[in-house]
Amino acid sequence: MRLFVVFVFFLLDYTTWASTQSFENSLIGLVNAGDYDVLSSAKAAPLSLSSDTKKVFFFFASTCAYCEQEMPRFITFQKEFGKSCKIDAIPISIDKHKLQASNAVTQWSIDIPTIWDRELKFKQLLNIRKVPYLVVTDRSGNIILSGSGT
Repeated sequence: MRLFVVFVFFLLDYTTWASTQSFENSLIGLVNAGDYDVLSSAKAAPLSLSSDTKKVFFFFASTCAYCEQEMPRFITFQKEFGKSCKIDAIPISIDKHKLQASNAVTQWSIDIPTIWDRELKFKQLLNIRKVPYLVVTDRSGNIILSGSGT
């Protein structure tokens, strides 16, 4: 239910809540820096981020049962609204080991490109203490909404 509420606010485009982070120190700045590995199932298209889209990042860990429950909803959201609403929905694993993250991608049937935060830079930037954690950015990379789903 919380995830749905966040998406409703996102779709209403409350950009007045945008943070004052500079682009270089933002989440999008980290994504553009490329300090991560992209994990994909055979069905997933390559990771491609457009500068004219909003971003929804779903942080998860392979050991999180709630993350496993929420992931299908997140994938469905990307497939149903991604193109029509100009949204890039990106799962990000904060597992310490790549094998754990890769296994989750396979076992959870994640068929959209998934980032493995190998150096935990995203986690540190956002001070993530528990997952699932959702971050919504505007087209400029400013964080509009963020929070834990539990």
